[in-house]
Amino acid sequence: MAKRPSIATRSAQANRRAKKERDRQIQRLKDYGLVSKRQNIKSAVTRRNLLSKYKDVLTGKATVVTVPKGFAAKLKSSMRVVGPKVVVPRERGERVTFEKSSERITTSRKVGGQRVKRIVYTGGAMPKPRKGKKFMYAVPFTGGGRVRFDSFAALKDFMQPYHSYKNWKDYLEIEEVDADEDEGADDE
Repeated sequence: MAKRPSIATRSAQANRRAKKERDRQIQRLKDYGLVSKRQNIKSAVTRRNLLSKYKDVLTGKATVVTVPKGFAAKLKSSMRVVGPKVVVPRERGERVTFEKSSERITTSRKVGGQRVKRIVYTGGAMPKPRKGKKFMYAVPFTGGGRVRFDSFAALKDFMQPYHSYKNWKDYLEIEEVDADEDEGADDE
């Protein structure tokens, strides 16, 4: 009859497996460019801090986008920036890209068979919707959640009490949807 390992042995095995998983996660952060590849992170506290700081990236609720260094400096007030890398929150199935021509971060995802484009950072400039499209505006909150608006005028009315915040447009998210999408809902 084989001897069963003691509880202490099983615990040591579990610790080794957990350490190996943490090492894999640190390596993923190095691959994303959020941690220096040459940096040898030996301290358990440093590892724990890194893993908790970038937990959203490791779980897929955020992604990393590379932007030019000058543009990254502009984003420091509204997003997490590590050198030329920016951590951008995303929803499931969203693709995040940086458009060099217009200098903005955009995401796109499929909703109901059509592609919805979201402008995450506009640099304070208000873009114009393309033909046959309209914009929906959203203000994200720190604790999570968003307030959405059909028009920029409604958004400005909502933001009136917060006029002392000069850079609120930096946090604004703009979704581009088909113009006739909401009109069909009113017919019902």
